[in-house]
Amino acid sequence: MTDFIPSHRLFTGRKAALIIVAFFGVIIAVNGLMLTLAVSSFGGLVVGNSYVASQNFNADIAAARAQPIRGWTLDLRTDAQTVSLVVRDADGSVLRNLDIVLTLARPTHERDTVTVPMREGLPGRYQGAVELAPGRWIATVATTDGQTRSLSLDHGSPDS
Repeated sequence: MTDFIPSHRLFTGRKAALIIVAFFGVIIAVNGLMLTLAVSSFGGLVVGNSYVASQNFNADIAAARAQPIRGWTLDLRTDAQTVSLVVRDADGSVLRNLDIVLTLARPTHERDTVTVPMREGLPGRYQGAVELAPGRWIATVATTDGQTRSLSLDHGSPDS
């Protein structure tokens, strides 16, 4: 009869170190992925002072609810270097001779905020020159008589 000698691999310090490094490496990689996804997809709004913003909240909500009463509808379109806007009243007629200022801002930060004065080209069609990076924007349309309206804009995204 022959003696059977099982081949044992020894559990060395090197193996223990590799297991620990691999374990924490996976945790760090998953945390990095989750951080990247959270930062790139955040759709919240940034305000300079949350206390002041909370004081104006009710007035902002009332102004937003008043927009349908005014009957404005906005058709905002962008291309590589221009923004065009058509403003219609409740009857569907274009509104002419408005002094419009368009503010475009990112919903997550204020670095890329752009103010675009709009000029009326064709009757009722307002245009302004601006180069926008792809992504989500908040467009705020304001007239000199104090009427404002905000809308979300996805510029250069695959589904727009």
